[in-house]
Amino acid sequence: MEKELYDFLASSNISHEVWVKSGCDLSEMMEIKKDHADNISRLSQSAAMYAALIQKIEGVHSVRWRVKDPSHLIEKIIRKKASDADFKDEDDSEPSKYKNLNINNYHEIITDLIGIRALHLFKDDCFNINDEISRLWEKAESPVAYVRSGDSDSIIDKYKFHGLDVKDHPAGYRSVHHVVKARPLNRDIYFEIQIRTIFEEGWSEIDHKVRYPNFSNDQQIMYFLGIFNRLAGSADEMGGFVKDLVATNEAYEKKIVIAEESRDNSFKEIDRLLGELSQMESQDGESKKLIASLQRELSGLKEVGVDPAVDVVGDDAVNSAPRRGLAIHDIDLSKRSAENSSDFWLRVMEMSAAAALTDDHALSKIRGVRANNKATGKWLDYFNQKNFKANSKPDTKDDE
Repeated sequence: MEKELYDFLASSNISHEVWVKSGCDLSEMMEIKKDHADNISRLSQSAAMYAALIQKIEGVHSVRWRVKDPSHLIEKIIRKKASDADFKDEDDSEPSKYKNLNINNYHEIITDLIGIRALHLFKDDCFNINDEISRLWEKAESPVAYVRSGDSDSIIDKYKFHGLDVKDHPAGYRSVHHVVKARPLNRDIYFEIQIRTIFEEGWSEIDHKVRYPNFSNDQQIMYFLGIFNRLAGSADEMGGFVKDLVATNEAYEKKIVIAEESRDNSFKEIDRLLGELSQMESQDGESKKLIASLQRELSGLKEVGVDPAVDVVGDDAVNSAPRRGLAIHDIDLSKRSAENSSDFWLRVMEMSAAAALTDDHALSKIRGVRANNKATGKWLDYFNQKNFKANSKPDTKDDE
């Protein structure tokens, strides 16, 4: 019996002191170990099926799963029961759920016989994954978001918004934990799903590899693991920043395209108006010269281009990286182009108004020009304030 106990404790990495404190029965532990070993194949099939479902969730980069090793299961049970004994000695409170664990209920009390990890790239991806897991399976326990002391308030607020209990992990682990329940066979299976970033996974794997086997408390090792933990957190923040930067740049490019289309439409409208003015028979020589001058200026503006960023994105042009050949030092040049364009529009309006004195149809065309941007609106306001009237019909609008 002593030899059997010695071999059993050695295979489970349990000291004799912890074994005695746990109060466990050897035959019962061996029975649980055998029962779990007999079910590993079925549990593995279930785990693979659940992992395949999780892999399809948007935002999941990759999925890892495992079925708990029988020796690790027994080690966990014995250590938990020993901890219960310490807990009972300290304050005589009710011990944990492990007190009454036996062959008939261990698969319900040990909730990580199946463990699945859903890994994702960006920190915010966890929220969609969290919501989908809550939809797919019945929760056995309230989901928990483990954070490291000092993590940002914004991420903690998001965890709470998505219904997660937030807890500081003593070892610095960052992860969202779900314990869910399913019944693929003739009894309920409880399994744990962990949601974490690839950086969090990398740190936890190294931490587990270095510290877990001997429960190392070496201060120097713990110090460097702490630095590593902070670096992993910073890497996640940088990943989120890059993602947001890409989204901002894409939105910025869309604004540029819209502004360029608006500018091109304005040029087309000017071309059309100048064409109509040039065909009016009532023009005198001076008017024709002015129209020709305006047409030349329009050609020059098209070649130089008016920077759409001036009106559309404002200060963003200064704060953003160079785009489409426009560096930061070109902003002044772009503003001067816009001012030249404004002056050009004003002269077109004045010329059009003068022509309207003899052509009421042209006046209605001029007033119908759509204000495609702020500068165009100012030009139209200027024109309306002139309150030009066709010589054959009175203007019925108020002066205001």
